[in-house]
Amino acid sequence: STPNEVPIYHLAHALRSDYTVALSGEGADEVFGGYVTPFFSAYDYDRARRAPLPFGSTVGDFDQAMLRLYGQTHLGSHVEHHFLLSSWVSPAMIRMLLAPSIAGGLAELFAFYETMFAGFEGCTTLDKHMHLHARINLEGLLSRVDSSTMAASVETRVPFTDHRMAEFVYGLPDEYRMALRNPSARRRRCG
Repeated sequence: STPNEVPIYHLAHALRSDYTVALSGEGADEVFGGYVTPFFSAYDYDRARRAPLPFGSTVGDFDQAMLRLYGQTHLGSHVEHHFLLSSWVSPAMIRMLLAPSIAGGLAELFAFYETMFAGFEGCTTLDKHMHLHARINLEGLLSRVDSSTMAASVETRVPFTDHRMAEFVYGLPDEYRMALRNPSARRRRCG
């Protein structure tokens, strides 16, 4: 939903008068954990309840923070967590606003993400979010920068997506990539 193609094209067009190759930072956020909200929220998921608070329960400080951030005191699944972080409108609101024939597609979308997260079994929560962003976001980002710069006859190189660098960074323990406050949130690496 971010129309970056136009400014990327104009930048590449301006570069074209002197250069035919450019370096881009695309991929750095996916590899190094630069998306603070989804990546740091991995800590929220690890600490969160998996079911709503029982009626009449005392709402503690963490529960209040969860209410402020997510509109609920629990995170039932990685998919639910992802959509609460990444959507402008909640799935419940989408179901209310759209015709049932269109809103019904949410089940397929959720199933796609369930399958994606299932493929990250054994990964820490941080790794699950990083892998998801690398597989979903990165493809779109690389396609966008490539098509926008090539339209101006400029070739763009993306050094942060070099597989050797990505494999090295993904092999580092979570605490080297994200300063989580809770030592118990640091677990064995994915894979």
